[in-house]
Amino acid sequence: MNVVITSTFTTFISSGSSRPGGFWMIPFKTNRRASRACNAEQGFTLTEVLIAGVLVSFSMIGIAKISINALSTGHQQQIRNLIESSINDNMQLIQQADARLTYRLIPTSHKNNQTGSSACLLPGQYLAMALQHGISLQSNWESNAAHTSTQVFASIPAPTSSHGSIQRIIEVDTRNTNITRVIYSFHKPEIRTTSNSTTSNCRLGMTNCESRILELSPNFQSGCPAYSA
Repeated sequence: MNVVITSTFTTFISSGSSRPGGFWMIPFKTNRRASRACNAEQGFTLTEVLIAGVLVSFSMIGIAKISINALSTGHQQQIRNLIESSINDNMQLIQQADARLTYRLIPTSHKNNQTGSSACLLPGQYLAMALQHGISLQSNWESNAAHTSTQVFASIPAPTSSHGSIQRIIEVDTRNTNITRVIYSFHKPEIRTTSNSTTSNCRLGMTNCESRILELSPNFQSGCPAYSA
């Protein structure tokens, strides 16, 4: 709102009238609005500019943090998706391998092991061995050594990921020896630090790790004699 400040002046104008002194007194007003407008056109003061700059700086910092967090979250989610995809692909390969491993495919020496460790007596352990090392014609199938003889069943390699190490453990369920468990463990992408290198071990139950578990009931058990299953 413009404020108009007026001042009253008295001007004496000479006149030939009979008025005493020979002068007329004429009052008039002057307007200072133009002076105010002229001062407003000079711009902001240095203090106002500094305050505005500080406010803009704080706003830009907040926007930058939000943008960085959004990019980081998107990258971590992408890594997680790649790891999960690798694990799911490996699980499908293992399930297909279990379906292929029928009772007829098992070598006769493994069915009728003289030591009592036949495949039908230890189905969970036999499937775990087959998935990790494959099945060959050698009679001692319990050996974890690499099979050098002719293989009749190929092993399933562990999953790999360029964005994080995935550990896979194939074991027999301690609660039920007829069940084979496949455990996949990996570091959580959201809390991944420099100490979580791709070569460090990640086990089930670790706070900075996640695990996925696949349980299998060996398919070949359906062909085993009733007394052996």
